[in-house]
Amino acid sequence: MPVIVSNGGAPRVVVVAKRSTAGSSTASTDAVVVDRPVPVIATNADTRAVEVVGKGGQGPAGPIGPPGPAGGEVVVLPAAADIGGHRVVRSSGGFVGYADAYDPDHGDDVLGLTLGAAVAGDDVQVQTAGVITEPSWAWTPEEPIFAGADGIPTQSAPTDAAFLLVIGFATTATSMRVRIESPIYTDN
Repeated sequence: MPVIVSNGGAPRVVVVAKRSTAGSSTASTDAVVVDRPVPVIATNADTRAVEVVGKGGQGPAGPIGPPGPAGGEVVVLPAAADIGGHRVVRSSGGFVGYADAYDPDHGDDVLGLTLGAAVAGDDVQVQTAGVITEPSWAWTPEEPIFAGADGIPTQSAPTDAAFLLVIGFATTATSMRVRIESPIYTDN
């Protein structure tokens, strides 16, 4: 590892070939930690041993992000096909795809609602319980929300569906509490 020595009694700087924390020392100070290159006036190669003085401390905390769902309420699985956000999905073979109330094979596989869109093969977050807020929704508070056709949640019970499935309840006009109930199969 090369060492660069500058004129004027400036500290020695260790130059590293990959991302790392570099330290320097002088006779007048125990250690100086640098996080970017330090300009030097003149340099000479120095092959003397370098003493590692220690690891830098924790930096300041970053800004607090928005609260997310409680642990265990979101699963991440790959999308079987392109999927939109805030759609009702089912799990099949380790992938998620739209749940359709008109397909009797989908009733027992409903997993939850997507939190965002995903293209086929990419991971998608699916909320299985808890509250979801979406500003474009216009729910009637305290009324049930059903799985509809092609993964679309609806407050109108689907007519002629293969099954009826309550996926949650509206808490406000723009929020719902996800609570997947047991499907009720019809003769359709």
